[in-house]
Amino acid sequence: MTDQRLPEYFVDSVTTVTIANNVVRLTLAQANEKQQVEPVARLLIPANQLSPILQGIQNAAVTIVERAKASQEEAAASANAEEGAGAPN
Repeated sequence: MTDQRLPEYFVDSVTTVTIANNVVRLTLAQANEKQQVEPVARLLIPANQLSPILQGIQNAAVTIVERAKASQEEAAASANAEEGAGAPN
């Protein structure tokens, strides 16, 4: 693998999903400043790899939610501890 930076695209939606010749094509889009949806990239996935890719994305989403929840709980516990430390005895 090279050190070349890969192109990055901000995406807010999937506008179309098609399959032809055992290739799934997802058109990815973003809303512009006028809130109009504009395609920005097309993702091509071999049909036999769609399920493992979606499972990987699902697993990543679960991990992200768990980490966010833990971070929120940690922040709340820290705030509660600070409030308790400032209370008179």
